Amino acid sequence: QGVNSAWQATFQETLGKGTSANLTDSAIGWLGFFNQGANSLGCLASATVTDGIFRATGRRAYRAMLITCFGLSAAVCWLFALGLASAAWSGPLLDLGSSALVCIAVASGFTVGLGSPCAFELSAELGYPAVSEGLASTIIF
Repeated sequence: QGVNSAWQATFQETLGKGTSANLTDSAIGWLGFFNQGANSLGCLASATVTDGIFRATGRRAYRAMLITCFGLSAAVCWLFALGLASAAWSGPLLDLGSSALVCIAVASGFTVGLGSPCAFELSAELGYPAVSEGLASTIIF
């Protein structure tokens, strides 16, 4: 969840006054709220998706789920970055507009949230039996 918090910390500088998005402080606050809400929904949806995979295949596919979720997250974040002006290029490479940037930022929260529970579970399973699951979860958090 720290990844999503770090991501939200950049909203003021990437989307605030004087940027290509030019969002108000209030709009950025709401964006952070909806981004975190989407992250929480992604965490809840993760259970449904992994249970569906388990029913279909008979095994937990945490690695495949992580690769898919974080691949989607990386693609969404790149799309977000291409919609912003940068020091590397003069203006946005994609003219998305503020509404699309907000939707992309919220989608990024969902994709990160979708993979987070699988990352915790996989790391606990990789440590077991050398480290108990209770100790592994304490270390992770």
